[in-house]
Amino acid sequence: MSKNLTIALSGIPYGPGSSDLYWDDAGNNLTIGSGSSDEWTWGAANSATMYEDFTVVGNLSAQGSVYSSDVANVKAYGATGDGTTDDTAAINSAIATGAPVFVPKGNYRVTSMISLSNGQSMYGDNVHSSIIKVNWSDWSSSTAPGIIRLGDNEPGAQIDKIGITFTQPTSSGIARSNLYQYPPAIYAYSVPRFKIGHIRISDAWDGINMNGNSGGSIIEFAEIGAFNRGIYAGGSVDFCHFGHLHI
Repeated sequence: MSKNLTIALSGIPYGPGSSDLYWDDAGNNLTIGSGSSDEWTWGAANSATMYEDFTVVGNLSAQGSVYSSDVANVKAYGATGDGTTDDTAAINSAIATGAPVFVPKGNYRVTSMISLSNGQSMYGDNVHSSIIKVNWSDWSSSTAPGIIRLGDNEPGAQIDKIGITFTQPTSSGIARSNLYQYPPAIYAYSVPRFKIGHIRISDAWDGINMNGNSGGSIIEFAEIGAFNRGIYAGGSVDFCHFGHLHI
């Protein structure tokens, strides 16, 4: 097990017992087994976050989650992925670290724009399980240019193995004029050399806006379901690569 990990533990109702993951001060390691309650550093809602170099003894499957300090896991910053809780602030907190952002399996409701920095990456488990969820009730009055915005300069940000889903009216025979006209799922206006791979956009109004100079960018293995425009581009001063698209 590598060193310099963040161990985030939550929902523990009592001190370490026979099957709990805990930090052993005397042995100077992370272990599973009996321990005294004073070895926990308690925070809000019975949670503890510890930053230590350690070795692992025992089976890590008992309790807790292990997050690498080199990657910003959105759940380590408070995201729930339950499809109901507003996870926008937690995702943006992970992005603010400047590290690659990992979105594990879950449905993450967002109510305002997510902005990646130049060269930053966001990736999930796969397009069907790591989902950014967008509801019209949260976005009907929004003036944001997109749901996910890529940094303004090169190198552009990277997105991989992420799904973005939008709610639309469900009545049969709905008129096109009554569809929800959301901002683009991804806003990459004049962003050179960004990369999008393995992405699935469902029920969007517009999929990806890459107008302006987005030369050198790559979009591949993308499924885009959009009622208006799947990808719109124009003005690049370099080649763009598109491959394995389903629009």
